Amino acid sequence: MRWIFTLGAIMLCNSACARHYEYVYIPTKCDIKPRQAPMQSGDILQDLKAVLVYTELLKSDLDFCRGEE
Repeated sequence: MRWIFTLGAIMLCNSACARHYEYVYIPTKCDIKPRQAPMQSGDILQDLKAVLVYTELLKSDLDFCRGEE
């Protein structure tokens, strides 16, 4: 009988100590003008380069807004 109370006390302590953490995202205002997407020129390599440069610029803008310079 005594072990039942001991086991119950241990279970109660373990359940009370369990914590659940969640990330909370807070929206912030960032004054960056939207970039214009690259236009197709017909040359595949030139278009690919333009798209890669565009994505890098978008990534740098996003990092700036997050404060991860």
